[in-house]
Amino acid sequence: MPVQEKLISSEDKVYEYTLTNQSGDLTVKLLNFGATVTHLLFKDTQGVSRDLLLGFDTYEEYLKVRKDGTNPYFGCVVGRTAGRMVNAKFTLNQKEYRLSANEAPNHLHGGAVGFDSKVWESRIISESPACVEFKHLSVDGEEGYPGNFEIKIRYTVTEENELKLDYDGGLTSDNPEDQMTLASLTNHMYFNLSGCELESTVSNHTLHSDCKYVLELGDDLLPTGALLPVDAIQGLDFSKESRMGDNMELLPQKGFDHVFVLKKPEDLNNNLEYAARVKSVKTGISVVMHTTEPSFVLYSSNFLDGTLPAKKSTQPKAGSYQKYGGLCLEGCRYPNAINQPAWQPQVILRKQDRYHQSTIYKFDRN
Repeated sequence: MPVQEKLISSEDKVYEYTLTNQSGDLTVKLLNFGATVTHLLFKDTQGVSRDLLLGFDTYEEYLKVRKDGTNPYFGCVVGRTAGRMVNAKFTLNQKEYRLSANEAPNHLHGGAVGFDSKVWESRIISESPACVEFKHLSVDGEEGYPGNFEIKIRYTVTEENELKLDYDGGLTSDNPEDQMTLASLTNHMYFNLSGCELESTVSNHTLHSDCKYVLELGDDLLPTGALLPVDAIQGLDFSKESRMGDNMELLPQKGFDHVFVLKKPEDLNNNLEYAARVKSVKTGISVVMHTTEPSFVLYSSNFLDGTLPAKKSTQPKAGSYQKYGGLCLEGCRYPNAINQPAWQPQVILRKQDRYHQSTIYKFDRN
């Protein structure tokens, strides 16, 4: 069947969904816990099915990393705002709001118990294409954010071997007419197009992107407010397809945690834009990302250290996840946008507004 539903935890009402396209080329597994993509199986040029995502086999493992403080945000949706917010505070409508400082002194990925740690309502939308929808109501004051905010995300597996993510959200009707809030979500999938077994890192993956600018970051990894040409920083110009490991070596931190600009603040629109193409030379598998978002974060799993186990079901030879073991391509609004006046329109949501995002990952082999 194109869509399968399985109850994982009756106590917590956690379900697992398996989406497969008609050709059987692409299979995606998800949990309604954190709206998390747990597995993504795609055949390589030899016909071998590879799980291209870092993650866990069990719901209990996802719970454990949240309880012990080692959460890498594998495959989950983060919000209300993705990325870091300086000093865990912002001013909106002339009122200061203080958020949970879960990466003290800053706020990260929606807080200590963000969208990634919530059990979302879920339902099957269609069998062809295979599609499920997750919904979460974030109440006023959750992690410090104002207003009751409802968000839905649909995951669709297409016959073109795409995984489509479509977000739709807004402040609910019971909010005051002048209510405002923030919204900037993303999915935190970690890709290894060699399935973590043939290669334990993504250093040999190649990457191409037409982006001409990145956000300048301070030592605290927070944007300074400036946009820099990609060739101003060695290692960030991917206008010619490059081996990722070569570029990482050029960076002071020896890894990626950078925000690439697809749309300047004055050029915002809802058009899908080409973001990047990544390929594994080992498997011949590639992924091309398109998004409506104005930026994407390129992250090379710099903080993994071999302590988190790989999935025994699909990656038994990998053992554990190593530094640089995966690559994130996260479509999002500029991080900390609310604290940069020119960027604020990206993330401020009024009662009459809707939050929309579409991001597509298309898989191929050659």
